[in-house]
Amino acid sequence: MSKSLPTLSESFTLQEALEMISNEDNVEEIYVEPPEANVLTDEDSGDEDGGGMVDNLSGPQLRAPAEVRFINTTPRVIVPSKLRKLKWINGDIQSVGRAFDYPNSTEFKELSCVQLFEKFIDDDIIKLLVKETQNYALFNNCANPNISAEEIKCFIGILILTGYNHLPGKRYYWDMGSDMRNNLVYNSMRRDRFLQICRFIHCADNNLPDMSDKMWKLRPLMDKIKAKCLSNFQPEENLNYDECMIKYYGRHGCKQFIRGKPIRFGYKMWCFNTASGYLINFDIYQGNNPRRRESAILHNDGIAIVKWVDNGVVTVGSTYFGISPVSNVKRYSQATKSIISVPMPNLSKYNASMGGTDLMDENVNRYRIGVRSKKWWWPIFSWLLDISVHSSYIRNLAVHLYNSLFAEK
Repeated sequence: MSKSLPTLSESFTLQEALEMISNEDNVEEIYVEPPEANVLTDEDSGDEDGGGMVDNLSGPQLRAPAEVRFINTTPRVIVPSKLRKLKWINGDIQSVGRAFDYPNSTEFKELSCVQLFEKFIDDDIIKLLVKETQNYALFNNCANPNISAEEIKCFIGILILTGYNHLPGKRYYWDMGSDMRNNLVYNSMRRDRFLQICRFIHCADNNLPDMSDKMWKLRPLMDKIKAKCLSNFQPEENLNYDECMIKYYGRHGCKQFIRGKPIRFGYKMWCFNTASGYLINFDIYQGNNPRRRESAILHNDGIAIVKWVDNGVVTVGSTYFGISPVSNVKRYSQATKSIISVPMPNLSKYNASMGGTDLMDENVNRYRIGVRSKKWWWPIFSWLLDISVHSSYIRNLAVHLYNSLFAEK
């Protein structure tokens, strides 16, 4: 498995770079990333007559990302101080062909589509929603709605249906007009009961908030669905790690803006997927994650770090692919104003099997739950239901593919 890593220029600050090259005599240049537009760096911290000295650099300059280039052309690796405990050596790893068994899907062979979905949204999750929905009604000094597990299941089913039967609003599914009303929804639950569940639906106890976790209102549900995704995962060879966006235009500390994305405003979710799009694990970006733990340092794991200058600088880490064999690709050179041949390391084969997160994102957004709410957590809640549908769909496809390849004669 391979994984894209940040570029070297993002790995350490100018102050760290200066400390690391204090004993070097062949430094050619040090590149410093420009400051943000709202950061004032016109004034140095020292006297005007002493310009050019390290002591005259301001705090924002010393904290800015930096990159070091040496006079000779021999590749050099500058390691940030926080990574110096790791032992780095020059060299390459050999790509060794290893047999990887096709995922065994026999345990899902006899399950229906509904049963596959219940592998992700099971009775334990339904009980959680029933309990916290009733608790939230009482928290708001309202009468106990006495919502049953069957009603929560019906409620989720209606939400899923709105993903492919879009109407102007949730009330229209019970409208008397023949061009609006959906008989399946109309006959399964009363409109006012559906709206009541929409009002009180909840995933966590408001009496026990965890203010260090911005996602505490969804954390119990997220943890349970994560566990289901992991337990139903059938090991595959090609995996990828990427981000996806959950559309949201309201106000929240976790809302992000990413220029160039199809969805520019919303919550950023880090996703770990198979090449087919199955979601293995995920977590929402919220800055400093309060659930992150210190871990043991990797030792002698044979991880190769390769930095390759393509149209941009690409840094990739892998335990499987190395530099050799080197191939050539055609690129346009601004210097020569012509097409030239550029050596490309073997590790770039990572690109051949990536895209599973984008595939999942495309499938989920094609049939996104259509019911909207003013609650900040509703887009994430509905996304969790959508990815449960998608994951069960991928498992169903895997069953059919497994049967076609290994059917008993």
